[in-house]
Order: sequence, then structure tokens, then C-alpha cells
Amino acid sequence: MRFKIIMAILIVGFVGVVSVLVISGKLGKPNIPSTLSFTESQYDFGTISMKNGNVNHVFTIKNTGVEQVIVSKLHTSCMCTEASLTVGDKTEGPFSMEGHGSVPKIDVVIPAGGEASVEAIYDPAAHGSSGIGKIERSIFIDSVGVDRTEIKFKATVTP
Repeated sequence: MRFKIIMAILIVGFVGVVSVLVISGKLGKPNIPSTLSFTESQYDFGTISMKNGNVNHVFTIKNTGVEQVIVSKLHTSCMCTEASLTVGDKTEGPFSMEGHGSVPKIDVVIPAGGEASVEAIYDPAAHGSSGIGKIERSIFIDSVGVDRTEIKFKATVTP
């Protein structure tokens, strides 16, 4: 009888620990590496002038995995940068820096083998004279069940 009580306590305890780990995300489907690949993950605008206005670049993304990827958020490292995501004929954005305005959940699906594009728009005049010199900015792509993906661009800003 005592053996049965001890076994029941151990089983209930084990099930409780496993349940807590699954609910907290520490057990179950692991955080798998991203299946998003880029023709380029960095871009150099070279030398740009504040007086010439915004510059933009389009990054191409491919889902190289066997499952769809759901992009939940797109945001940037600075308010001087905006980013938009296009899959097929649907565009979401532009979005900017998280915590400075609205960066809503978008839940855009990139099918297995599918492609998308991220347009980066940089305003070299956004920081005024304190923005002169070398800069580097990032665009973050948050996806459900995969690691955060980051693409970058850099430039040298002149007046």
C-alpha cells in the first residue's frame, strides 16, 4: 500500500513538472533555427547626403524550410528607419522602432519555398547634424517558432 502511495505521488509530481515546463515553453517544440534566407543580409548605401532625402533598399527573403513561416512582427532599430514586408501582392507596413509608435502583430505567412521582400527606408536627416558620419541600422523580423532574424544596412552620412 505504501509503495502505491509513493508511486502515485511521484507520478503526479512528474506530470506537474512536465506540465509547467510545457506551459512555460521550456519543453515541447524547440526554438528551431530560422528557415529564412536572404540574397543579402547586409547592404551598404555608401556615402549619402542628408540634403538628398531618404534612401531605400529592398532585401529579398526566401523560406528555405519545408513548413510555412509566420512573420509576427517587423520593426527597426531606430526611428530614422522604416520597413515594410511584401508577400505576393500584400504589403504590411511601414513599421519603425518598437516602443516608439505602433508595431502591431502582423501574422504574415511566407509559404515553404516562398519569397518575400523587406523594403528598408532610411531618413539621413532624421537626427540632424548629430547623424553625420557612419551609421548602421537593423531591421528585425520576428517569426512564430523560429529565431529572430536581423538584416542590416550601413552608410556614411554627409550634410
